[in-house]
Amino acid sequence: MRAKLLILLVYLSARGAAQALAGDLDLSGAEGRVDACEAPLVAHNDSCTCDAGAQWQGGQCAPCAAGYYKTSPGLHACSACPALTTSFEGATEADDCLCVPGYSSAAGACAPCAVGAYKDFIGNSSCVVCPANANTINTAADSMNDCLCNAGYVASIDGDEACAACPQNTVTIIQGSPNCVPCPEHSGTEGPASTFVDCKCQAGYTGGYGESFCVACAAGKYKAALSMTACTQCPADMFGPVGASALANCTCNAGFEKSDPSACSPCAANAYCPGTDVKLACPGNSTAPRGSASIDACLCLPGFFWYFDTCELCSADSYCANNTRTPCPANSTAPVASASIHNCTCLPGFQ
Repeated sequence: MRAKLLILLVYLSARGAAQALAGDLDLSGAEGRVDACEAPLVAHNDSCTCDAGAQWQGGQCAPCAAGYYKTSPGLHACSACPALTTSFEGATEADDCLCVPGYSSAAGACAPCAVGAYKDFIGNSSCVVCPANANTINTAADSMNDCLCNAGYVASIDGDEACAACPQNTVTIIQGSPNCVPCPEHSGTEGPASTFVDCKCQAGYTGGYGESFCVACAAGKYKAALSMTACTQCPADMFGPVGASALANCTCNAGFEKSDPSACSPCAANAYCPGTDVKLACPGNSTAPRGSASIDACLCLPGFFWYFDTCELCSADSYCANNTRTPCPANSTAPVASASIHNCTCLPGFQ
């Protein structure tokens, strides 16, 4: 009963408003027929009323607010646009309800812009694809500001709204990072447009622990590539410095010489190898066994003696063996190049 009474009161109120509006009308012809209405009122069904796109509000006809529409004259209220649509003020048709920003028309409904696109205006047109190397994080993006530069890219400094690749050996941490930052010390990237996971240890360095991202290869090891792999042990009979970055940095130990880039063999006879791939010939008139590591291994031939890293011919009245020159006994003599005490002979009158 109360509901019926409420409907009747609304009806009577609207009817009273219509009658009040007719007070200032110009009439002509038949009694009660409307001939003209004062703007913004319009004539409808022999009365002055609000036009399509407007409703009776606050004692006057007011345009339908954004998000509403009204298709016919009358004092009735404007209708709300469907979900995900809106209209401009004063809309007069249901078709005036257009997709809100972040949505575009698809199969008669408003669908959210996909990831990688946005729409920042009211309308049923398609969403706009983000600039190159940029993307949105979520669907239904309603601003170009939602297009964030992909990881490895930052906004171009020339302000052309494009995303520029980070230079080699610099990275961004996440999508939308404002600046490129260098890789940790002793690491780099293979090319531009990289993220932090692309930072690898440089040649001569391997993945570190604790506070160090990359640490130098230990002595006797090497690493030639940009990677996080472990350093490689130098081949047998070789050794390398701390931070070696190539197999070539591994050199033969003392007593060995390079037989090929990855192998060492004992130093050749009559020569000595002090290390670091150096091989030197023994002085003239001397010899050394295979695998000698020092000039001290060079032994003068019989009849010669060691003198400041050379082998000198043994002088008369002496004999020379094992790098040493020894005088003959008193009252004896020996020819030049004598190699044994047996070469010393007594002078005449001595025995």
